[in-house]
Amino acid sequence: MSNTFETGHYEKCVKQVEKASELANAKGQVDPASANKLKIRKVKALIMLDRLPEVLEAISPDEPNAELKTLADAVKKALLSNPEISNREKVRKEKLEKIVKDLPRFKSVLLTNQEYYHIGHDEQQSNFKPIDAEQEKTAYLFAGIGDARHLHGTWMKIHEHERKQAEKSTAKYHFTIIDTKATVIARAMIIFLLLEELSDTSNISTDQREEILGTLFYVYINHIMPPKAWQKLHSTISQAIELLSQPIAAFTWFDILQKDRNAIRNALALWQHQTAKDWPTREFRKRMLLDTMKQMMNPYATGDKIPTPKGCKKDAVLYQKACIVTPPPSFLQDDPSNLKEVMASKNFPKNITDDLLDKIDNTWMPNVTLIDTGHLKQFSMTSGSKAMAEIDLSTNIIDQWSGYLWSKPANPTCLYDYAVNYFTQVAAALHHLKGRIRVEPILGEMDEIFEKIHLDFYPDRLNKPVLGQEESGMQVSTTEDYPKIFDRVHLSNVPDYTGGTLGAFLFAAPITPVTKDFKAQFSFTCLRNPPAFKDVDEFNSEYCLLPEMSMIAKIFLCVRRPCISESMPLPAFMQMQGLIGMGYFEWSKQAEIVPFPSLLDRPSITSWIHGLLLKTAIPKERQVPAMTLINSPFNLTVLFRVIMHLQKVGYPSHWLSEILGTIIGGTIDTKAFPQKSVPFSVKDSKQLFDKSRPLKRFSIKPFNAELTTLTSIWLPALGFSILHGNDVLPDHSSIRKYSVTFSHVNWDMGFESSFILVFIDMDIATPTGPRPIIPLRLLLLNKEDQLKNALQRPRDVREKGLHIVTTWQFETETKTGRFWMREDIMKQVLDRRNGWHACIWRVDRWDIVGQPVKAAAGGVKDLGISWAD
Repeated sequence: MSNTFETGHYEKCVKQVEKASELANAKGQVDPASANKLKIRKVKALIMLDRLPEVLEAISPDEPNAELKTLADAVKKALLSNPEISNREKVRKEKLEKIVKDLPRFKSVLLTNQEYYHIGHDEQQSNFKPIDAEQEKTAYLFAGIGDARHLHGTWMKIHEHERKQAEKSTAKYHFTIIDTKATVIARAMIIFLLLEELSDTSNISTDQREEILGTLFYVYINHIMPPKAWQKLHSTISQAIELLSQPIAAFTWFDILQKDRNAIRNALALWQHQTAKDWPTREFRKRMLLDTMKQMMNPYATGDKIPTPKGCKKDAVLYQKACIVTPPPSFLQDDPSNLKEVMASKNFPKNITDDLLDKIDNTWMPNVTLIDTGHLKQFSMTSGSKAMAEIDLSTNIIDQWSGYLWSKPANPTCLYDYAVNYFTQVAAALHHLKGRIRVEPILGEMDEIFEKIHLDFYPDRLNKPVLGQEESGMQVSTTEDYPKIFDRVHLSNVPDYTGGTLGAFLFAAPITPVTKDFKAQFSFTCLRNPPAFKDVDEFNSEYCLLPEMSMIAKIFLCVRRPCISESMPLPAFMQMQGLIGMGYFEWSKQAEIVPFPSLLDRPSITSWIHGLLLKTAIPKERQVPAMTLINSPFNLTVLFRVIMHLQKVGYPSHWLSEILGTIIGGTIDTKAFPQKSVPFSVKDSKQLFDKSRPLKRFSIKPFNAELTTLTSIWLPALGFSILHGNDVLPDHSSIRKYSVTFSHVNWDMGFESSFILVFIDMDIATPTGPRPIIPLRLLLLNKEDQLKNALQRPRDVREKGLHIVTTWQFETETKTGRFWMREDIMKQVLDRRNGWHACIWRVDRWDIVGQPVKAAAGGVKDLGISWAD
């Protein structure tokens, strides 16, 4: 029975105990000591199964055994804290849904309207594999969809493969595309509508075809467009707005969820009516020249310049001097700038005069789909300067068409011919696949969407018309749910900002199937900071604190296929650039459960979780800004997601219960240590698992208020209860939502998920010097010996006068943060007799960025909402 419990087979353990008790009673051989041991084992197993009411049924009210009495008291406290826990299976999903909806995954940003990535920077790829054509349906997911080049590439490769087959394919393909920006999805919709028109070859004339192709050319990867493209863009925007207003879109292969339609409609309306007024062509041209110059000075720009493609020498000169390229012939009719004559003149390019540029500025129009008005307004509000500074127009469109996209025209005479070749291929693929593909955009943060898909928290994705019925004209009689499991998940470089491999393992892996041969996979690349990492092992060490692939397999059940570039010699200039040239990391999930003999041992998993806690809570300081900045974005909710994952894959709940119960006590005896270097070195990761390393006591008291609050919130969703520590947990009715508003905030580098709320009692935190500088990280590192010259009572500050909140959300417009916290702590903070102040700190360079506000003077407010509401 002991072995059954230790290996996590709690249901079997309960049955074994009951059977042993029955046999002992039947034989009349009941030994009180043995009976108590059996009962304790059963009670602990029931607690691990979260069947708490049965625990109280098993223990009589006048139980004399001290350990059983303690367990009963703990269960009573747990039931008192969360009465619904008695009906676990019924409420667990809704509790988890509330957590997913209301608790952010990352430390807050200060600038909530994030940067707009409109044009991609990587080489086009396909996620299609020939085996996909043999399946009934293949599901693909593209995150950070950007300009959708990899989606187009996948269509093209499917088309190329299927047209070589003897039999007509019936395989179906579902594409889910994700982005945080409504402007990205709106732009994709415009391109899809134009491609839809272009693919209908039987109903368009030659002139109409050129109008569509010319508009695609200027909208997709171009900055300034001629009047004819502008007019077609506007009519397409009107069509998109009309489609989004219909209950069921007639555009059947492209289905936008109802929850996202208003935001996308608003983005389209701004482009149609306002953006060009705010950002005229002249300013676009000036910005393009400035951005291009900055890009050329980027110290991490690698490789040789892409040669000017065949037929594009004049376009390259025109682009360099006037920021435009040659339109198709029909677009040059009635052209007030006489561009055709300018290009044909022997005097070109000397005839590109200021007068010509003025004519272009007055007649050509900006590509408004490159503008995110909300983002620019935020920049203007927080910087006080003209928001044009925040537009990125550095993309070299000639390099894009010739070096990054799949376009090989036979005899090109200008850059437009490359676009014709490209979009003709994409439209042909779309025409070939109609009736067998569906594209489903979802607006939101990538990991949140993955989690909601995995947990079925998108009712909009259920009961959809079966693919192909609408196109065939058949009456829709059956429905299907959109996929929860994807054969290919393409993350682009989004993990650079969302926790690297740890985020991918926690959120992307669960929506991929188990496979032994990489038929299914999730993949991503490092684009933000490749020179920061020596190799892939160091990349994994930084994000996961796991030094070896074998350990990753024992925790996350994933293996990586070596990149092709790892077996190829790199050019000399790239050999010292870390992961530059590495390409995509391809990971595959190998199993759902880790067999008990293959688990990491209990001390190792304890040390690893402690390491994640300390790295998340107290990241190592780093240089900001920096071209190779490595972010540490997760807040403390990551601990509970890791624990929930470990329990699901086979780690015994009583291991995890003990770890959690110890953490909420405010101190840990651990082999782990706060991060010493950036990135977290492989050597340091190995030390976490060093059996000879002694345990050291470490105070995490400043995080205790948040940790106990989060533990109470998460327990109903974990699937097990804790044996010790229930007495320090608040009940759900006494966890309340609060706000704190600041008068002044330093917005510098405010897009990083690096900001925490700090509550400090200035009556205790009395500085010894003339300036009130609080060395916060040294306090959190338990370095009292280094604080004597900064604070009079550093230990008292850490233990009694400091509360850190990592799980919160900031609103840029109002300078207000909102967070959940246990009420008893906040009553102390709001007591006018105390000196509690609230401030914002950033944990990359460990600096205060929000002017401190006195909590009791109105800066902090109870919003009147409890977690139980």
